[in-house]
Amino acid sequence: MGIEENGVGFGASAKTKFLSKEIKVIINLASLKANSVIGAKTLARIPLNTKLKPEYKVGEWFKVHYQKEGIRISGFIHEMLVEIVH
Repeated sequence: MGIEENGVGFGASAKTKFLSKEIKVIINLASLKANSVIGAKTLARIPLNTKLKPEYKVGEWFKVHYQKEGIRISGFIHEMLVEIVH
């Protein structure tokens, strides 16, 4: 789900640069996780329609930075919780 450098079929540990400029959260209060696994600690909840700029993608997870109350939080959001903004 998205445009990746070097094609598709990467394992969960493969880190790929994401070429889209923005992604948008499509469910309210989407979890921003500490690591790229479902069971990881939730760092923040991101509101519906929030736009984020992905740094890279690891498997099905985007590495993003989210600003909450003036504090920058870095974490991972699952591709099922966002859509690509063209």
